Amino acid sequence: MLDFPSQLFYTVRQGDTIYQIAKKWELPIETIIASNNLIPPYTIYVGQQLAIPPGVTLYRVKPGDSIFRIAHFYGIPTSTIIEVNNLQYPFTIYPEQLLYIPPGVSYYVVQRGDTLYEIAKRFNVITTGQIRPELIQQINQIPSNTIFPGMRLTIPHVPPGDDEGVIAYTTNRTGHYDIWSYKPRNGRHKQLTKGLGDSFSVPYWSPDSQKIAFVGKHYISYILDYVTRNVAK
Repeated sequence: MLDFPSQLFYTVRQGDTIYQIAKKWELPIETIIASNNLIPPYTIYVGQQLAIPPGVTLYRVKPGDSIFRIAHFYGIPTSTIIEVNNLQYPFTIYPEQLLYIPPGVSYYVVQRGDTLYEIAKRFNVITTGQIRPELIQQINQIPSNTIFPGMRLTIPHVPPGDDEGVIAYTTNRTGHYDIWSYKPRNGRHKQLTKGLGDSFSVPYWSPDSQKIAFVGKHYISYILDYVTRNVAK
């Protein structure tokens, strides 16, 4: 069984460099270059979406901080910080509080001229040496390979080996974030949890492929038995 968590995307702002973006999430520059298949001289442009691999995503609030100030520093919407941390109006934060700061949004916005094949190639949706645009199509339940500008697509992290097992992923297609499974062999999607996930939830398989661990709503850690569907906190 395989784990294909969703990639996260940061939108480049005026004055950004790859070095600055990498430093915010304490990532080696090479990982961002590889995640986006950038070529020398590694030019990036305002409005470009970059796939950001996992890095340091916890921020300790300092005196004088505000959600707006933190969001501006990281270049992500204030609504994203509010949502993933379950903050309630008037969204008060306090010194020493730990906030989860995702490196972007969990979707790629289709640009003019994009194709599923080019998106799959750019963001390394490749298994056993084959570029797999159909995995993007299947995860997003798109009836054909036709896409259009403005469409939001979930782009899976894909391991380079065999892909004939089960993919675990997070989605809110029912109105609530949950862990779902997808079988490439038969195209079947199945909901595994009910209201336990969150936008930052990333499922991880146990070594024996029998259980899935994830951090869900209210930052509670869960263990899901894939066979019985029993869930433990």
